[in-house]
Amino acid sequence: MEWCFITGRALVGFNADFFDWLELQPLKHELIKAETGQSNINRKQAKMEWCSITCRALVVSMVLLLYNMLLISSPPAAAATTEAQVEAEAEALRNSTWWWYMENTTSHHCTWEGITCNTEGHVVRITYSYIDGKMVELSKLKFSSFPSLLHLYVSHSSIYGRIPDEIGMLTKLTYLRISECDVYGELPVSLGNLTLLEELDLAYNNLSGVIPSSLGYLKNLIHLDLSFNYGLSGVIPPSLGYLKNLKYLDLSINEINGSIPSQIGNLKNLTHLYLVSNSLSGVIPSPLANLSNLEYLFLNFNRINGSIPSEIGNLKNLVQLCLSHNSLIGAIPSSLGHLTNLTYLHLFNNQIQNLIHLRLDHNNLTGVIPSSLGYLIHLHEFNISGNQISGQIPSSIGNLNNLTRLDLSDNLIHGKIPSQVQNLKRLVYLNLSHNKLSGSIPTLLIYDHIRPSLDLSYNDLEGHIPFELQSKFSQGSFDNNKVWNYDGKIAYEDIIKATEDFDIKYCIGTGGYGSVYKAQLPTGNVVALKSFMDGKQMRQHT
Repeated sequence: MEWCFITGRALVGFNADFFDWLELQPLKHELIKAETGQSNINRKQAKMEWCSITCRALVVSMVLLLYNMLLISSPPAAAATTEAQVEAEAEALRNSTWWWYMENTTSHHCTWEGITCNTEGHVVRITYSYIDGKMVELSKLKFSSFPSLLHLYVSHSSIYGRIPDEIGMLTKLTYLRISECDVYGELPVSLGNLTLLEELDLAYNNLSGVIPSSLGYLKNLIHLDLSFNYGLSGVIPPSLGYLKNLKYLDLSINEINGSIPSQIGNLKNLTHLYLVSNSLSGVIPSPLANLSNLEYLFLNFNRINGSIPSEIGNLKNLVQLCLSHNSLIGAIPSSLGHLTNLTYLHLFNNQIQNLIHLRLDHNNLTGVIPSSLGYLIHLHEFNISGNQISGQIPSSIGNLNNLTRLDLSDNLIHGKIPSQVQNLKRLVYLNLSHNKLSGSIPTLLIYDHIRPSLDLSYNDLEGHIPFELQSKFSQGSFDNNKVWNYDGKIAYEDIIKATEDFDIKYCIGTGGYGSVYKAQLPTGNVVALKSFMDGKQMRQHT
């Protein structure tokens, strides 16, 4: 009791703010009165009350004291931890042998090529693309030593080996690219721990095994590229449908099988989808039509069957569509005509053999006419006018024995008109105008029909017009070419104009039977003309 009283007397001298904080200010005044005999309570009661209050005050003061001690001691402890971590990172870089050419250096690791540190000295970015010298193993870098790492770029380098499970400890990583290396083996399931990842690029390696479903946990992923590994197999995990932020997905050039999961249709932000050259089968899932932002869709070189879903016409932003080299059947849906932004369309090497009408006119299509067009033996109409098609007319077009209408006008097609066009005995409409076709005009059987239509104008065709075509079509069908005059002869008016009425400056020689003149005709042909009289005499005889 006595020690409480003595301690209490010492605490009376405490600052009033302390008692205010304890809400004991009134009790302090009462205790002072008790000490001086001015209180209504007796001295014994005052001592007991005082002792109780003093004990509580002691407890509070001890807590405050301990708290202040922690505040004072924490910074040095934290600093020590940071220093130890930075040193662990430096040690991991030195031991990795990745920077073998720096093994004798004493420079700080944050100054090394490809290393970026934050203000505290922690490594936040590693970029490695060294290709000269010895091969170094990926797993030699102790990934667990880099808790602050945000970016890991390893591309086009001499790195080899398996991707270690330990890579899943880089939980702050946002960009991971290990491409164009000699990395092999299976993808670790621990990749699913990298939930902050925005880009995962493991293309152009030798990875094998299945794609782990744990990749579906990477909710922040925008770019996923596992292409050109040649050995990834199994199915496309449906869990990829959870990657709602994904814009780019490339699984091309692997051995992936099974069907395209309908969950891919959940990736509303997807702009690029490449599944080229795998062993995918089944039909094109109609939920793909939900990918309203899709610009590039490549499913070629697979085993996809069934028909092209009409819903694909909903992909209004589609720029390139390639479905070639599959087992597609049936008709090409007319809804493809809604794809007004389409510039590239490949459907060849399928089994779309019952196709009767194929119209792709007035788009922005590029590329060449595939020779596989000749397989569409039931085709009645083929129209690709008003595009930017280049290359030559394939000779296989002569296999389309049922073709009645062929329009290739307003493109960039060059070369000769193949002689196989003569096989198109049912052709009643042929328009090859406004291209860059050259060579002579073959005999076309189109003249054999009652009301045929032919337009070969605005090309670079030359030579004579076959007599059968002259008798059936007007001169407008052959305008702006380099062919001889419509009747097969050089027009006298063209000669007079080209030689300026046989002006002497065009004379290139004179003989006993007249003079020889050089003239360039409107068709572009340069000819030598022999005149047996001068211009005046010629006019008198006309």
